[in-house]
Amino acid sequence: MRVLREEHGVFVSGVAYPVVPKGIVLIRLIPTAAHNDAHIEKTLQAFEAIKDFVEAESSKISA
Repeated sequence: MRVLREEHGVFVSGVAYPVVPKGIVLIRLIPTAAHNDAHIEKTLQAFEAIKDFVEAESSKISA
């Protein structure tokens, strides 16, 4: 979540145990009517950019 915020300018919040089961972390987005197509595209690009990082980190947890 820090990477999304600091490197891509996308604010998200995490949701972890006890709200979700142990071992699961959700990333919460809060879209509003003020967001436009460019904001959505930037967010999608940011998630694509961190995909490998997230997968690597999650494999550490499940190992």
